[in-house]
Amino acid sequence: VLTLTSGGCNTLHLAAHGAKHVASVDLNPAQSALCELKVQAIKRLAYEDVWKMFGEGKHERVAELFETKLAPWLSQGSLNFWSKKLHYFQDGLYYHGAMGKVLLGVYWFQILFGYRKKFLKFCSAKTLEEQRSIWTSLWFVRIFLHMPAMVFAVM
Repeated sequence: VLTLTSGGCNTLHLAAHGAKHVASVDLNPAQSALCELKVQAIKRLAYEDVWKMFGEGKHERVAELFETKLAPWLSQGSLNFWSKKLHYFQDGLYYHGAMGKVLLGVYWFQILFGYRKKFLKFCSAKTLEEQRSIWTSLWFVRIFLHMPAMVFAVM
């Protein structure tokens, strides 16, 4: 299977679900470095450490784990990348890169427009129907839902 690396999620999903061979490519070397780091972390770290690094995006012992358990197994390109960017796991992995900027923008949108509580409620909703109800109650969503399709075609 040939897939876009994109941080490694699709690559790892395909491998975990029985693909005999997965070739992963990406124009952004950071995505390949992230995928490689995830693979080595899954192979060499305890579940709790993998979760902290990639589930929560922060790990207080990342430098120690990187040096002792991950770095020896990384390619030179990934080693160079993560040696410079390891601080991502101290600040919060998911607030770096282009998607990190989007997440920060969404966060500040929530704060500035008073939607933080609704977004948290949306994320903890128990059913899809509850999520729909919360989502469609937001003014900016209602505006987009009622715009003619032609407006989006012009954009």
